[in-house]
Amino acid sequence: MQTTSSASRLASPVVLLLAVSAGSALGALTIPLAVLSPGWVGHLFTEAAAGWCAVVVLSGVWAGTRSRPWQVALFGAVALLVAVVCYYATGAILAGGPDFLLTPAEWLLPAWLWLLAARAAGPLLTTVGAWIRHERRPRRVVGLGLLGGVFLADALLPLLDWTYLRVTAPEVPVPSSLAPMYLQSAFLASVGVALVLAVAREPGDRVRGLAAMVPAGLLWYAGVWGAHRVMFLAGMGFPG
Repeated sequence: MQTTSSASRLASPVVLLLAVSAGSALGALTIPLAVLSPGWVGHLFTEAAAGWCAVVVLSGVWAGTRSRPWQVALFGAVALLVAVVCYYATGAILAGGPDFLLTPAEWLLPAWLWLLAARAAGPLLTTVGAWIRHERRPRRVVGLGLLGGVFLADALLPLLDWTYLRVTAPEVPVPSSLAPMYLQSAFLASVGVALVLAVAREPGDRVRGLAAMVPAGLLWYAGVWGAHRVMFLAGMGFPG
C-alpha cells in the first residue's frame, strides 16, 4: 500500500524536473503519435481528452509512492500545464516553423482556457491517481473509477451530444450510418475497462473500480461538456 518513507521521498526540485519532463514528452509527442497511430488510438490524445487524463492519473500512481501529497498535486499541475504549452508549441512549429515560437501571442495566448483547465485538472488527476495505491479501499476505488471514468466520459460525449442535437435541431440531416460513432464510443469505454482491470491490485478492487467508473464518468462528462461549451463560446474549439 501507499507508504512513503522520508528517505525515499523525492526532493521538490526533482519532482518539478520530472513533471516538466513528463509534460514536455506528453505535449510534444501528441501530434506526431496521433499522425502515426491508427485512427482511434490517435483520437485518444487529440479529439478526446481521455489519453492525456489517463497519463496524468498513472503518473499520480507513480508519484504517490515517492512524493508528499502536496508534491503529487504540484506534479500534476506542472505536468499538465507544460503539456499544453508543448502541444501548442509543436503545432506552431509544424504550422509556421520554429520562428513562429517567437510570437507567443499568436499561438499560446489563444490557449488560455486550456491552461486554466490544466491548472485545475492536473492536481486532481494526480492526487486521485495516488489513491489507487492507498491503504484505504474507498480511495482506491475512487482512483480506479476516475481512471476508467475519463474514458467513459469521452465515450458518452458524442452519443449525448448527438441526442442533444436531435432534440434541439431535428432539422439536421441524419448521417447515413451511426455505426462509426457507436464503435468509437465502445472502443473508448473498453479502453477504460481494460485499464481498471490492469491497474487494480487488491482483491475486489476490480469489480468495485468498474462500478465506480459510472458515477466518475458521468461527473467527468459534466465537467468536460461544460468546458467544451465555454471553449466553443470563446471560439477555441478542440485542442486537436
